[in-house]
Amino acid sequence: MTRWRSIWLAIGVVFTAMLVASIGDRRIHRRERRKTDTSIRSIEQALLSFQQGNTDYAIAQIEAAMGTQPNAASEDLFAVGRYCYDAGRLRQARWCLEEAVRTAPRVPKVRLQLATLIYISGQYSEALSHWLYLLRNGGLDLISLPLLGNRDLRWGYEDASLDRALNAGVRDSVLYVSLAHRALAQSDFEKCHSMLQAAVELSGENVAVQSLRGRLLYESGRREEFEAWLCRTAEVFDDDSDVWVLRGHYYRQKDEPAAATRCYWEAYRRDPNHYIAADSLARSLLSTRQTTVAKELQERASRLREYADICQHIHNSDVVLESQIRRAAELSFLLSCYRDSYGWASVAQVMYPNTDWAVALVSQISPDILSWSGRYSQSFDPRGGIDLSDWPLPPLELSPAFGELETRHEASIRFQDVAERVGMKFIFEDGADLVTSETRLFEFTGGGVAVLDFDMDGWPDIFFAQGGPPPEFGSRSESNTFAVRRSHDQLFRNLQAVALVNETKRSRLTDALYGQGATVGDFNSDGFSDLYVANIGTNCLFANNGDGTFSKVEGEIFQQVESWTTSCAMADINHDGAMDIFDVNHVVREGVHTRMCKLGDATVPCERVHQLKAAPDILLLGDGQGGFYDATRSSGLVSEDGLGLGLVVADFDQDSTLDIFVANDARANFLYLNRTVAGAPFRFDNHAVANGVAFSGTGRSQACMGIAADDADGDGLLDLFVTNFFADYNTLYRQLPGAVFEDVTQPAGIQATSYNFLGFGVQFVDADLDGDSDLIITNGDVVDFSDVNDQRSYHQRPQFLENTGQGRFRELPPEQLGEFFQSKQLGRSLAKLDWNRDGRGDIVISHIGSPAALLSNISSSTGHYIEVRLVATQSCRDATGAIVTVTTNGNRSVKQFTAGDGYLASNQKSQIFGLGDVLRIDELRIKWPSGQTEVYSNLAVDRTFLVVEEGPPPYQISTVH
Repeated sequence: MTRWRSIWLAIGVVFTAMLVASIGDRRIHRRERRKTDTSIRSIEQALLSFQQGNTDYAIAQIEAAMGTQPNAASEDLFAVGRYCYDAGRLRQARWCLEEAVRTAPRVPKVRLQLATLIYISGQYSEALSHWLYLLRNGGLDLISLPLLGNRDLRWGYEDASLDRALNAGVRDSVLYVSLAHRALAQSDFEKCHSMLQAAVELSGENVAVQSLRGRLLYESGRREEFEAWLCRTAEVFDDDSDVWVLRGHYYRQKDEPAAATRCYWEAYRRDPNHYIAADSLARSLLSTRQTTVAKELQERASRLREYADICQHIHNSDVVLESQIRRAAELSFLLSCYRDSYGWASVAQVMYPNTDWAVALVSQISPDILSWSGRYSQSFDPRGGIDLSDWPLPPLELSPAFGELETRHEASIRFQDVAERVGMKFIFEDGADLVTSETRLFEFTGGGVAVLDFDMDGWPDIFFAQGGPPPEFGSRSESNTFAVRRSHDQLFRNLQAVALVNETKRSRLTDALYGQGATVGDFNSDGFSDLYVANIGTNCLFANNGDGTFSKVEGEIFQQVESWTTSCAMADINHDGAMDIFDVNHVVREGVHTRMCKLGDATVPCERVHQLKAAPDILLLGDGQGGFYDATRSSGLVSEDGLGLGLVVADFDQDSTLDIFVANDARANFLYLNRTVAGAPFRFDNHAVANGVAFSGTGRSQACMGIAADDADGDGLLDLFVTNFFADYNTLYRQLPGAVFEDVTQPAGIQATSYNFLGFGVQFVDADLDGDSDLIITNGDVVDFSDVNDQRSYHQRPQFLENTGQGRFRELPPEQLGEFFQSKQLGRSLAKLDWNRDGRGDIVISHIGSPAALLSNISSSTGHYIEVRLVATQSCRDATGAIVTVTTNGNRSVKQFTAGDGYLASNQKSQIFGLGDVLRIDELRIKWPSGQTEVYSNLAVDRTFLVVEEGPPPYQISTVH
């Protein structure tokens, strides 16, 4: 608070003319003080009572004056309003401040205080009108300027004030609405509902309450109530861009794209700076082939996102840099927000005199805005050229199509941790300093899990990457000559589900670096699964000798490419028949040992001037002779701003080429689509922003960790589920045709399930074999925040989200799932397998500081299934990118063989299709990576089939039941 006040005093008001007007207003108000009507006396007595500490009597005097139009001095009204504000009496504070603004409209401090009160109660558009007034007439300060570009900013001191008032037992409707707004922003739906109810009990329904209620109903997934709310309030919120966005979502979910597009346009024309409106309208226009306008809108949405980001940086900065202000001025200029740009440049001239760029910008903008009262440039209105007024807008009416799905049977899903019983004993060591309790960056990731059948006996074995003492890479002792005893990665052999035996020494896996992720693939096409281990430092490739042992592949490229690699994948990425490697990297060498401190809900570098610098991801292409070469730059995969953690390699657009999705930590995600043209060099383009997976549906970068990839809603396309940080929601991206994605977390019913968790590993697994892919998530914090937030556990329980059909989910109670789901861990990597070959998907999880878990699926009343394993012959044997379709009774189920497999993980290389009550497979269709399609008919259920490309009919592998 002190920092912002000092900045505000340093800047003062932006325009000197404002001081003259203010002086004139004060003279008028002194004359008004001589009036003796009752309302004036009430305000004067209220001020005196506040000064004497008699708050209750002061409030009573204000209540007596409310409903009149007092001619009290604006200074008195402002002072009383401030007293009310600090006491949490926000309803009275708002009345006083509104009267003060009416009396003295050109006094900046009065209007600024009123705008802040309106803003924290969730009425952004109304607050914006006050900020724009000050932007036109002078007086907007550096505290409020960032709110022009980012409507989601909050101040810690304002939140603390709200909490103090609530804890003091203050009963105030505006206070309750403000707390409801904050709760909704935090996805705390229960508290939002209770605060709204408290507000209604005191003051009845009003526009602010109705607006928040609509957002609450939508975001909490209460579909029927939301639809009824839309119908009831259609005319009330006709000018509200937020509500028009909700209407667009409503029609989109009803599969009425033209109506959805019209609604997004209605939102956009009311507020061209509404990021979600611009982004949603662009996507809708793309789906209707309006590509030219859509691309222009996408560019605007991208700039709006950057404008919001720089505004947030300025809002959070202890020292606001000239470069930050300049970028805000440049972006707002490019967005045609000339008044914003003028304001930023004016602030720069006050804070940093003799800034040539600011002087030039003010000179350039002035002729456009001096004769114009609008926010946008007279010469270029961003709404121009887009007119969808003739697009259909069906009437809002209650429809069973939007109601809840049919009631499903009560789930009988259960898991049992059998790790200790079968001898799988592994604990990841993070190298934490137990003496100083100082947290360093490398400690948070944990170690990876990979599933492979290294001895080719048909039973999946398990590999764990181990950490151990702090990594030498990036440390001051990196060049020291003394030896440090390091821990080794561990390999467990599956003895036909009777026991898991540690085969690390016998297998000659010699990697003892600080392990991260791991991946499995047959890099030399000899039929045996090889292993690639990501480390902090140098990564290692181990060739399977076929006799139960491995040999480290010595290659100069592995020594040259040193980095902090988290997740990794082996696949034929350039489609030349040779196995390639993709490394997802986190921070550069200098950042590995960065000390991390708590700030709010997050962890940041303790020396905040040293921001984390991302290390670029790396693509190593196989040369066909067992070697590799760095093709990162030549293939277009260069990015310096990733902080990568999760990875999936798949054929997202189903064009028989492999694409790459990377989940980044607090940065925009990457979606590299293969855009190689015949006869041209191999090439990727990052389409994450344009295709909807760079950010959440709210336009925010999320701290993304784990990824699960499967068809969640049964439409045959690969969807993505991404885990995120505490106090945020995990995101479900539904794929639309053309590898375009939309955030459907809210309509899927799972937005509220993850708010109090920090998610890491995640996988889709059809636990009850009903044909719908469920989700299992492992959670755990990165630092222990329990000393500052008793609602935030360091160790956290895992979660299971049952797919109830058509891509909607519900979280199952932990006590129903088994003992393990009631325990708390620091969960990290998670991979799926069928360890006992009974057709029910199982899970293996690596934890920090506690034993790894092997969750055996013991669900009762499961359906039938078919498991498919593939061997490609016209491309790499692993068949990454192969699309398998199972048809039964006219119903299609589609799955794809992927690589990378999420957070530091590599799944068993097979796909299990849940069939429910089906007793026969009508058709098994395989689209191989080579582009060739093979079809097989009339197959038995409850079987595992091995299919070889261009080979004999599917070979049935014996199954344990």
